[in-house]
Amino acid sequence: MALYSTAYLLAEVRAILNEPNAMFWTDTELNDFIDWGARTISGITLCCPVTERIAVAAGTLIENGLWATSSTDFIKVERVTAVSNTGVTKNLQRLDIRNFGHGAGAWNVGTSGSDRPPKYYYVYGGESTYQPITYIFLWPVPLGIYALTTAYIYVYGYRAAASYVYDTTVFEIPDRLQGRLIDFVLACAYAKAGKFSLTRFHMSTFMQNAMMDRRDIHDAKRIVDSKDRFFIPDRTQQAQQGGK
Repeated sequence: MALYSTAYLLAEVRAILNEPNAMFWTDTELNDFIDWGARTISGITLCCPVTERIAVAAGTLIENGLWATSSTDFIKVERVTAVSNTGVTKNLQRLDIRNFGHGAGAWNVGTSGSDRPPKYYYVYGGESTYQPITYIFLWPVPLGIYALTTAYIYVYGYRAAASYVYDTTVFEIPDRLQGRLIDFVLACAYAKAGKFSLTRFHMSTFMQNAMMDRRDIHDAKRIVDSKDRFFIPDRTQQAQQGGK
């Protein structure tokens, strides 16, 4: 991780704005723009992977489903694995919230009996007193879930970056992205000044660089054209009448 401190980013932005001392733009709002940019670029690039273990028995039972409360502000969940004292269920199937209650089987909720792990999950955002959190809704509820002291789930995904400014000892985004925040802060600053052409220029630069990093790290395999595609027959040609 690197070396762009908050003071450095702030000084660079002020040098470009030609306002070395706070007058029109305060340090507080520029620092807030840095924080905002850090959270935004983490959401675009998925640069903050996280794995969280959540105790299922500590969840809240709601309509034959179970809310497992996460302490992480997940912006993307890749997969969920359920673990109990009777086994492991990998890669629970993610369903739309409208599909819950239909076609997943009639499993009864009880306080005793053999354990059967959940099969489906749904991710729902929320917040606590101090920070955003994520609710993982599991369904159906396994029989005897409350008797299992070792029941928990692993949630694999990506989180939003925490505060970039107010904790200057830990940088939540990698060094390759820290300098990109300057364009984001400049876009916000110029928007306040009513200079919308400059706002569009710097925001488009920021977005282009963020998406380039996303493609390089996560989506590179999607832009490679497999050679076997050359053997797919062309079905756009129509046969001519008369057998010609």
